[in-house]
Parts: sequence; structure tokens; C-alpha cells
Amino acid sequence: MAGNDLAAAYARYGDKLTFITGIDTQRGDAMTAQEFKDDILKAYKIGREKNRFVLGTTHEMQFTMPDANAKMIFDTVADIHAGKY
Repeated sequence: MAGNDLAAAYARYGDKLTFITGIDTQRGDAMTAQEFKDDILKAYKIGREKNRFVLGTTHEMQFTMPDANAKMIFDTVADIHAGKY
């Protein structure tokens, strides 16, 4: 919701800083489960370029998060760990 541009920040500071982000739980409330998965994977693919990235939430998950989207977080992270992406 803050409007941060991960790609721009990572391009500028990714060789100096480690970013912990990528699962935007605030925006995820308003997305379909597939849109949310695509958003998580987009951030993951940006972050893995320089290996200075920890995939994590940008905020605490709220009660408004649809159940399907909460499940999608865990399924997507499991797929990443399994080497699918």
C-alpha cells in the first residue's frame, strides 16, 4: 500500500542491502488467489537476481485476508522451496 517499487530499489541498492519483503499482505486482501501468487512470484524473481533477498511479508496478515489467499502464500512458498520457480 506504500507504493514502493521493489525493482527500482533492488536495482539501486541490491548489491549493498538485503531486502525482506515480497508478500504484500495488505494488497493481497484485494487480489484473487492467482493474482496474489503472481505478485509473490514477481517479487521473488526480482529478489533472487542478486541473492540478497528474504521472501517475507510486508505487514502482519489481517483477518480480512481471504482463506484462499492465505493458503496461496504457503503453497507458493512451498513450491519455491521445492525448486519449482
